[in-house]
Amino acid sequence: MCDRARRLFQCVTLAQVDKKVMTAVLLRIAHTDADFLRRMVYEDCFDAVNPLPPSNQLALVVAIIAEEGAGSELVEAMFRYEKTPNRVKSKILKARGL
Repeated sequence: MCDRARRLFQCVTLAQVDKKVMTAVLLRIAHTDADFLRRMVYEDCFDAVNPLPPSNQLALVVAIIAEEGAGSELVEAMFRYEKTPNRVKSKILKARGL
């Protein structure tokens, strides 16, 4: 199920669906697979030939912040990654109160 969800997340740009619903789906899957969000960050954002669209990365970072907090290692990795879209980095800064 996790692999199917990742493929769906890669194929559907969240501008087409409700971001809150997709974030909730990501969180639900993360509760069943502890490594799910990390794989999405490293395999679907960092190592991907075609990384997730910015709106999907935004939903992903919102899910990570909800699950692990704004100071988590995954959030920090996304913030420091040079190709992370600016709107995702802005969301991280806002979540950190900066």
